[in-house]
Amino acid sequence: MVPIARFPRLNLPKISDIQIFQAEKKTWIWDDFRKKRVVLTPEEWVRQHVAHFLIQEKKYPKGRLIFERQIKLGKILFRVDLLFLDEHLKPALLVECKAPHIAIEQKVFDQLANYDMVLTAPLLLITNGIQHFCFKKSVADKKYLFLQEIPDYTDKI
Repeated sequence: MVPIARFPRLNLPKISDIQIFQAEKKTWIWDDFRKKRVVLTPEEWVRQHVAHFLIQEKKYPKGRLIFERQIKLGKILFRVDLLFLDEHLKPALLVECKAPHIAIEQKVFDQLANYDMVLTAPLLLITNGIQHFCFKKSVADKKYLFLQEIPDYTDKI
């Protein structure tokens, strides 16, 4: 096992039963959602923490979580970090994760807005594990409204 102290402290609750190990000259994490090992990059460190937080703390349904969904924007393929579906299997929350050392700048908001042109989720979240920006779309006003906190899955916003 690899000591967790090697990885940056995030502004998210710790994962209680995390499994990190070395193999094939790489560091891996066991992804309990996808039931497989994945290379532990700084972005994956954030993605795993955000997924656990949303499911355990905010009560998003584990069975409606999609990791790295591929979407097509024009002729280019992209991968969305996390997507939660609602009870009708429509996008409910679209999440863009960045590594902790990556600043959350306008280009990151633009990236998520582009993904949302395809998926049209009512809630959007951008995080680098340290800073979190959650907002909902106001379709009538064609604006994004920033929220003070990430809502629970059952909140009607």
